[in-house]
Amino acid sequence: MAEEAVLTPPRLALIVLSYQNFDDTTGPCLLSLAAAAHDLRFEVIVVDNGSTDGSEPRCERWASRRPSVQYLGLPKNLGFSGGMNAGAAMAKADWLCLVNSDTIFPSGALESILATLAAAPAKMGMLGPVTNSAGNGQRLLLPGLSMANVVQVGEKAMRLRTGLLIPTYRTDFFCVAIRRSVWRELGGLDEKFGLGYFEDFDFSLRLAQAGYYQAIMEDVFIAHTGSASFKAIRADQKALMRRNRNLLLQRHPDAKLEHARVGNGRALR
Repeated sequence: MAEEAVLTPPRLALIVLSYQNFDDTTGPCLLSLAAAAHDLRFEVIVVDNGSTDGSEPRCERWASRRPSVQYLGLPKNLGFSGGMNAGAAMAKADWLCLVNSDTIFPSGALESILATLAAAPAKMGMLGPVTNSAGNGQRLLLPGLSMANVVQVGEKAMRLRTGLLIPTYRTDFFCVAIRRSVWRELGGLDEKFGLGYFEDFDFSLRLAQAGYYQAIMEDVFIAHTGSASFKAIRADQKALMRRNRNLLLQRHPDAKLEHARVGNGRALR
């Protein structure tokens, strides 16, 4: 009987994009990723997107205390696309994990991500985790729970491994793993989407058009506050969403703007 092939986990670049509110967002996020800073399977890249409330020096100080962590402070807010593109340009790992600062990685999440990526088919270009807050089938509805309780739910859920990769029409970029080769082929995120919204939808559609697949990692749970960075800058979110929605539809006239429940139903089926 032939020996089973040993799956070697690829190296993963964790790119954390920070903007304002260090105590409420970036600080807890980095704390949940602290172990990765001492693990050779990971690159940790912290990008501050032009914070003006004192968060920038705190990000830099966190990185400077961990020699393996790379730090980039941007002189102004380049938006989600610009900030992530800048961080991704520093990465050398096989996979990129774009991490919004309003996320927390429960215990076991990093190992679950590596295990899932190691087993991913060659044409699987992008994978997103299950979460408590997303606009598609990645969302596991957990109403009324505190963030601490959400993290606990995630830890317990990840102990029940399924090995499932659930196909998805689009991926929410609060946290997403993308093959670096695919990222480079597609040219990263389109910076014409400005501060944010719909750049992830655009990338999802471009990825599918290029012949790659995307899926939900059923074995990975990442807790997500949701919209924290936009609350910090007090942007007119509705106007920004309307503008970027129109931009998306100009680029992709056939895009399906599905309600989150449609994605949830598809994932369950």
